[in-house]
Amino acid sequence: MPSDNPHTTIVFDRELLEWVGDFRFEHRLADRSAAIMWLPRWAKGHNPEPPMLKGRVGTGE
Repeated sequence: MPSDNPHTTIVFDRELLEWVGDFRFEHRLADRSAAIMWLPRWAKGHNPEPPMLKGRVGTGE
């Protein structure tokens, strides 16, 4: 059954995607999407200070 929730596509580098997989397994989350959705909810509650980035946001520079 299709979901009415909005969705987006995110591209991860291999190392980060492996980390998400390990995080998912360690915390026994249902799937990769559940792990990825959990992380911003956690950050929202903890209000972490974003790192200073060189270049544009999302470039990994």
